Amino acid sequence: MATAATLRVDAVDAAGAVEPEDHPALQRGRSACSELDSDGWENTAWQRGLQLAECARRRLCEAPDAAILTSAAPPYCIVGVNRKWCLLCGYEPHQALGGTPKMLQGECTDAIEARAFAERVASSRAAATALVNYKSDGTPFLHILTAERLEGGAAGEAYVLARSIELPTAIA
Repeated sequence: MATAATLRVDAVDAAGAVEPEDHPALQRGRSACSELDSDGWENTAWQRGLQLAECARRRLCEAPDAAILTSAAPPYCIVGVNRKWCLLCGYEPHQALGGTPKMLQGECTDAIEARAFAERVASSRAAATALVNYKSDGTPFLHILTAERLEGGAAGEAYVLARSIELPTAIA
């Protein structure tokens, strides 16, 4: 079982810049961990609260694809995102944290499949699907979405790590 780890406490503003510890984001309970991925790009995971199970934090920071970390129970509140997810979806961390993945749904999203996907994750601990979702500017995109339930930590925290790979296609 993994243990909870206290993360480096820096606030990150909407542009991704590290701010002093008295930044208002910290007062709202947000923190960030920054690492460099294998390509040298900063791979930053944002999450609410000052602690996150080490295994979940590591999996989010090291995800090779766009990824989010949510609570393991409905409504699946977003507690962490990586930089690749921000680039894919067009949301800044402060816009996503505390929200739910439903923020990506729109007119062409198959709501029945999205709900079935969430149910498969809850019942079998892992699932995959293809969905049309929407970027923050309203642009639709097709992606393969995989998710797995992560458990562990000193307090028995459970999360869902969802990874996304955009498929090249024209959606009208």
